[in-house]
This record gives sequence, C-alpha cells and structure tokens, in this order.
Amino acid sequence: AGRNVLNNYINKDVDLAEHFLDLHISTNEYNSNSKHFMLCLDVSPMIAQKTSKLNDVDESSVVSCLESLTEDNLSMLSHPVVNTFIMMKYNSYTAFLSAILLLKMLYAISVS
Repeated sequence: AGRNVLNNYINKDVDLAEHFLDLHISTNEYNSNSKHFMLCLDVSPMIAQKTSKLNDVDESSVVSCLESLTEDNLSMLSHPVVNTFIMMKYNSYTAFLSAILLLKMLYAISVS
C-alpha cells in the first residue's frame, strides 16, 4: 500500500491537510464572472506513492485515511479536491460495471 503527504497530514492535523489541499486549487487568472474562467483542481495529493519495490500502489489507502475523521472534521470529505478524486474514481468504474450488468442480462435472456 502506498502513502503520500496528504495521508501524513491527515494523521497529524486535519486543518493542515485542508490547507495543503487548498494550495492545489488554482484558476486561469480570469475574473470569476468571465466566460473564460477556469478552475483547476490538482488531484495529485490523492495519488499514493510506492513504498516498496513492488508495483502495487493502492490509491484507496489515501481515501481510507479519511474514514477515521470525526464528525467535526468531515468537511475534509467535501473538499473540492477530495470530492473530485472520488468522483473520478467512481466514473472510471461505471463502464466496467455497466458491461458486467449487460453481460448478466444477456446471459439471463439466453437461458430463459
């Protein structure tokens, strides 16, 4: 399993972790009312680094460290960088899960 800086910050001080994540939000310097305004969320703090010579990097270790947060610190889960990372992971599995569902439906139709 991999670890990263965010995981260490969360274990030490949640406010420090939130500040660290805030530093990974940027804009393209346009006014927020402009149609060219863009918000950039850098999710690299959520990516785990290898801790051994093996190629197993478990990004879920970073998300799992969020499980230990108390009710007072749950705002960390709604941070835009964390939220974006979780949604990206969820969306990456939807095609796979949809394909499995389709195959099961086709199998059920062929059996009946």
